[in-house]
Formats: sequence, C-alpha cells, structure tokens
Amino acid sequence: MTGLIRLSLMLRLAAILAFPAAILTAVALERSPAMVILIAAVMTAVRPVVLRAVKSQPPAWPTFQRLSAKFMGQTLLGGILFVAFAGIGALFTEIDLDNRLTSTDAAILGFWAAFAAICLAIPVKLLDGVIDTSSHSVRLGPFGINPDGTDPGDGGGEIIEGEVIGRGRKDGQNGPRR
Repeated sequence: MTGLIRLSLMLRLAAILAFPAAILTAVALERSPAMVILIAAVMTAVRPVVLRAVKSQPPAWPTFQRLSAKFMGQTLLGGILFVAFAGIGALFTEIDLDNRLTSTDAAILGFWAAFAAICLAIPVKLLDGVIDTSSHSVRLGPFGINPDGTDPGDGGGEIIEGEVIGRGRKDGQNGPRR
C-alpha cells in the first residue's frame, strides 16, 4: 500500500504545481495577462468537478462564497506569479505580451486543466477504493484508523513507554497492579 500512497502524494503535488506551471507557460508563450484570470477560474472549477465525478460518495457542491474566495486567492497568486515570471523573463529576453486571447490560450487552458484533473482523479480513485475495500484497521503505534473513522485501539487508557495505564482496572486506580 505504500506504493499507492507514494503515487498518490506525487500526483497531488503535480496537481498543486499545475497552476504555477500554467502561469509559467502563459508567460513563456507571451500570452495575454488576462490568462491569469482564466487559469484561476479553470483551476478553481477543476477540483469540485473531479471530486464529484470520481468519489464513490461525492461531496456536496461548494458554496459560491467558498469558490469565490478560492478564485480570488488564486487570481492574486497567479498575478504575482505572472509578474514575477515576466520580470525574470524580461531580464534575459524581450517579452512582448499579446493583447488578445486566441486558440493558443484555449490550448494552454485545456492542457493544464486536463493535467490537473488527471492528477487529482487518479489518487482519489485509488485511495477511495483502498479505504472502501479494507475491512481491517491500520495500526501504527498508539495511533490507529478504522475504515469507519473510529480508533481501533482506544480502550480508555494511556500508553506511556509501552505500558497501558488506566485500562481494565476494576478498583478505579490508575497505574500497574501490584
């Protein structure tokens, strides 16, 4: 299962990096600054759509306030990245940004949206299936996880240096029996 978790984490990292990569692509191809708004809108819409399509128990659609706050944050971050990437690019070459949107912009949006959707869908589907089909709990030291979300080893006691204290005593005293 560690291979699935590692793959899941790598794909989620790739999905996170899709947004800056899309901004960098727009700057490298000297696209319009309006691309920042379009990229932010597409990346904001990708996650809820993918989760609704892939999960066995899909979550509710996010509220407009939540989506608008995420969109504004991504637009601000995208604007900062766009200016930074364009500034770095201007140090080495002349950058002449396009003033209109064309089919190249649509291709950039489509590619990076599909990339982000795939990088989100695969780990969600893999781990959703693993968690749903597992009938046993995962136990790591004093921490454990059951598929239903309960703690498998919680007997009401504390574990200190490998000794269980306060569980199973009928006299109400804490500590080991003597």
